[in-house]
This record gives sequence, structure tokens and C-alpha cells, in this order.
Amino acid sequence: MKHIKIMLVAGAVLVLVLAVGIRMGVSSSRELSAGLAAKEEGRLPAAQEHFLRAARWYLPLMTSCAQAVEELLALGESYIAGNDFPRAVAAFDDARGALWATAWLAGPDAGLLSRADDGYARSLALWKHERHSQTVVDDDVARYKQVAASVPVQNPWWMLIMGLSFAGYVTVLARLAWKWDDGIRRLHHLVAAAGFFSLWIVSMLLI
Repeated sequence: MKHIKIMLVAGAVLVLVLAVGIRMGVSSSRELSAGLAAKEEGRLPAAQEHFLRAARWYLPLMTSCAQAVEELLALGESYIAGNDFPRAVAAFDDARGALWATAWLAGPDAGLLSRADDGYARSLALWKHERHSQTVVDDDVARYKQVAASVPVQNPWWMLIMGLSFAGYVTVLARLAWKWDDGIRRLHHLVAAAGFFSLWIVSMLLI
């Protein structure tokens, strides 16, 4: 009987995880579509914001996330071509931030990260050269790439909290199912499960 209850709890957990996954997938796709529409209309700052959101609604193997990063990189290149170096820096920095912030199962895509770091360093060097013509762009590019590569923007503490909160959520529900007929304090466990689940969602968004 207890095994059946545990299976039911596991099924409930699976349903919740799938629901969150679907929510993230739909949100990412919607933000990507909104960004593409804004880009088509020439509203590039709005497009950049939508692409950043689409990239951060991350799930492994979800194509909209990688496409959103590609669009951020393309925006950065277009800003460089138009000599709008401050916006180029922001676009490449958003791409870098999205890649690191979503690297909670594996490291960021090496190819995309390299392009983001290169663009970030180049746009910074060109921006500096625009203000101080005596600077050497290639030298600054090499220096800024070293800085970009040595300072990741991910937060490992949120990664740890995300893992622990999900483990706590599953553990509390499993214990509740196992002790259901033994006079366990059900409300306390349900509140604890809700707290762990909420913390998991928050940490997943802030990582």
C-alpha cells in the first residue's frame, strides 16, 4: 500500500515538473516570437529584451533558447556595423549572461560563448577607441577577452540552492506518503513541500 502511495507521489512530482517544463517552453517561444517581431519592426532595444528573456527561460535541448542567444549575437554585430558600440557591448553582455545563467546542467555552449566573448571584447575595444583614438584596438581586444574569460557571471550558490530545494521537495512528499497513515502532521509537510518547490522555481530563475 505504501509503495502505491509513493508511486502516486512520484507521479504528482512528475506532473509538476512537466507542467513547469511546458510553462518554460511556451514562455521561451513566446518571447522569441515577440523579439523577432520587434526586430522586424526596427524596435531593436525591445527585441533585445525579448531575446534575453527567451534565452533565460532555459531547458536543455530547447531550440528557442539557443536561437535567442544567436539573435542577441546578431544584434551585437549589427550594432558594431552601425558604430553603436555601447549597445553592442550590452547585446554581447546579455548573450554572455544568458549562456552562463542557464549553465546549470552543463557548461555553456562553447561556440556561442566564444562568439559572445569575442564580440564583447571587440565592441568594448572599439568603444574605447572611439573615445580615445590613441588606443590600439587589437591590444584591447586581447585584454578584454582575458577578462571576459576569467570572470563568469553564473552564481554557483543559486545552482546549489536549486538542487537542494528540489531534493527537499521530493523528500518531504515521499515522507508524507510513507507516513500518511501513521498520524503524521500532513499540513506541516505540505507547507514545507510548497516552500521547497517555490524556492526551486525562484533559484532556477535567478541562477
